[in-house]
Order: sequence, then structure tokens, then C-alpha cells
Amino acid sequence: MKFLAALALVTLAFSCTPAAAMVCESFLHVLTTIFMGTLSDYESAIQPFKPEPDMKDAGVKMKKLIDILPQETKTSIMKLSEKIIKSPQCTKSDNLCPSDLEVKDHQLNAKLPPSVT
Repeated sequence: MKFLAALALVTLAFSCTPAAAMVCESFLHVLTTIFMGTLSDYESAIQPFKPEPDMKDAGVKMKKLIDILPQETKTSIMKLSEKIIKSPQCTKSDNLCPSDLEVKDHQLNAKLPPSVT
């Protein structure tokens, strides 16, 4: 369940690009490495963002869970992500994202299922 919630949050990040379908290339690189790269690749990809130790540990845990998925599943997730990025919903200028609404951590946690918080 935690994996599905994390995956939903990653997908949400793709589906709500403000004003245009512009997606941060660095974020795409991190996403690609978490699904298709090695653990070392992933750790290198997130290093420029200077994640807090708990953030890095959470990402490594998620990477290890993703690594046990069949390759076909990981490829399908990447295809879905690409489809979302290229969708008309991502090109609309009226998309609202959690960052646009300045959602605080406690507000986000209140919306997540208890097993995720």
C-alpha cells in the first residue's frame, strides 16, 4: 500500500505541471533512475538536491521496492508517465498542483491513508 501511495504521488507530480507541459529535466532524470537505473544511479541523481537523511533513506527504500518489480511493470510505469506528461491535461494553464496551493506537510499527511503517514 505504501508503494502505491508513493507511486500515486510521483504520478501526481507529472500530471500537474503549471501553465505548460514543461517538466524539470532533473526530476525526469531522477524518475528514470528510480525506475530503470541502479541504486547508485538513483543516489547520484538525487545528490544535487541535497536531500535530508530521512528523505534519502525513504527514496532508497522506495528504489529497493521498485527494483523487485518485473521489468515489464517498470517499463509500463514509464510509458504511463510519458503519456501523462504529453496529455492535454498537462498542457492546460489551469492545472493546480500541491505546490501551487502551498500545501503544508501536515495538510498533505491528513489526506494520505493512515498506512502512509
